[in-house]
Amino acid sequence: VLLKVTMLNSFYSTGIMDVKTVVQHIYDLANNKGIDARIKSGDPTVVAEIANVNHGGKVICHLSFASKYCSFHNPLAYPIYDSIVWNVFTTLKKRGFFAVNTAFSVDGIKRDFSKYIAIYDEFIQLSGIGGIVPMPNYKEVDRYLWG
Repeated sequence: VLLKVTMLNSFYSTGIMDVKTVVQHIYDLANNKGIDARIKSGDPTVVAEIANVNHGGKVICHLSFASKYCSFHNPLAYPIYDSIVWNVFTTLKKRGFFAVNTAFSVDGIKRDFSKYIAIYDEFIQLSGIGGIVPMPNYKEVDRYLWG
């Protein structure tokens, strides 16, 4: 767990200052809540569980890191959340790309990652990426959005 957290934090610049606490948090979730099997099955609720870490009495949400951690283990089930992709999505929302009722709330996504997955799936559907890349998966779309 230490190696994964350190590598993801460094490679993606997720900004985790207290790596040891995050490692312990994930280790505890693995032992007490079976997150490994849940990540493997694509359970979106595990993202919030990993993201919300108690740092000395203050809970900090490491949503970007948690989505990357889950995507690293199961890239077909978890799209990556970060400010780059979120800015693309919010800009498209302002321009009328997404459905009017598509809920855009970072706080909502922090509590329920399946809302982000729904936004991401709508982007894939409406963008026409499926015509470029047959049956695109989240990892391929992540690369496209970051490109």
